Amino acid sequence: LGRVHAGRMVQVRTLSDKLRRRARDIVSAETGLSPEESEKILESAGKDIKTAIVMARL
Repeated sequence: LGRVHAGRMVQVRTLSDKLRRRARDIVSAETGLSPEESEKILESAGKDIKTAIVMARL
C-alpha cells in the first residue's frame, strides 16, 4: 500500500477526532469490519491505517 489506496488516503496522522473517525471509516470500508472492530484493530496497529488494513486481511 502506498499513500493512497482505492482512492482513499491511507497514510494519515490521526491527530484529531475527525481524522480518527476517518481512519476508522477507511479501515471499515477496505476490510468490511464494523466501526467498533476497526477501532480495535487500529489501536492494535498503533493507529496506522495501512497496518490495520493488512492485519485485518490476515
